[in-house]
Amino acid sequence: MPYVARATRLFVPFFIFLTCFVALFISGNDPTSLFYRAPRDPEKQWPYSSFRRAEASSIIEEAISIHNSGVNDTSAILKASPSQPPELCIGIATVARPNARYFSSAVGSLLHHLSPEERARIHLVLLVAHIDQRNHPAWSEGWVQILADTLLTYDTLPDAEIDRVKEMEVEGGEYRRKGLYDYAYLLDTCMQTGAPNVLVLEDDVVAMDGWFARTRAAVQAAHSVGKDWLYLRLFYTDTFMGWNGESWGTYLFHSVQAALLVAIATALAHFATFRSSNQGPSLRLHGPLDRAAPSIIFGYRAYAGVWLLLARPAIPRQQST
Repeated sequence: MPYVARATRLFVPFFIFLTCFVALFISGNDPTSLFYRAPRDPEKQWPYSSFRRAEASSIIEEAISIHNSGVNDTSAILKASPSQPPELCIGIATVARPNARYFSSAVGSLLHHLSPEERARIHLVLLVAHIDQRNHPAWSEGWVQILADTLLTYDTLPDAEIDRVKEMEVEGGEYRRKGLYDYAYLLDTCMQTGAPNVLVLEDDVVAMDGWFARTRAAVQAAHSVGKDWLYLRLFYTDTFMGWNGESWGTYLFHSVQAALLVAIATALAHFATFRSSNQGPSLRLHGPLDRAAPSIIFGYRAYAGVWLLLARPAIPRQQST
């Protein structure tokens, strides 16, 4: 059948074009893909994050200005309400990172655009996780002292605990164990505020505008289910993208579907073009199906090709701490 042969010839360059398009423009921007290309200019790759970091800097600059003025007047800075327990306690532990300054963007983006009523419901706990706080640039800048409702250091710990933290802080020491220690320190401090909900964040996140309203809605939805729950994940990182074990049924269904479509398209192509012999009549499809066969074959193969291209390799999950 000439239509089938023509459709098959068209499919090959189309499939090559589709492969290049997916690899360059879809998988190339997917951190879990083998074709991922790290952006040369992150500002263009993630414009909204860059926009939020710019907004966050206004909060930080205002706090630095107040600190540098030497006037102990923080009335212009919104803080948690001292007269009632907070609705949410946020805990962030931070350590100095070489050639990286994420902490200010994390704190600034959380506080930017909060209304006075929203800010009053939030108790912000910041832990500068160094024995010598001067090792962290944010400490010398002074804005952490202005913006935090509770600023944690290790100075108030018993001597035995300080020695323990020093051992964990030594280069090559137990960084994983120290991370758990800091996490527990934040949780214990937040529990003392009386907040019913605690939000623990890394120091390199960027919060979107309206994050507090979305978080409250998510917590209310979780409570409305009527079941006990321990934690609520607000977002997924690249680690949790790709193929995951709990979705194996979905992957199996689509894989079998793609394989069946390829088999059906191949069988249909052979059936439509088969000739019994030189003397006998051609065995071919008739009527509307004859004219539709090339489109059906082309569509089935294209669907299977797209599915196989978009399938991403499994990314090993990191063990949560």
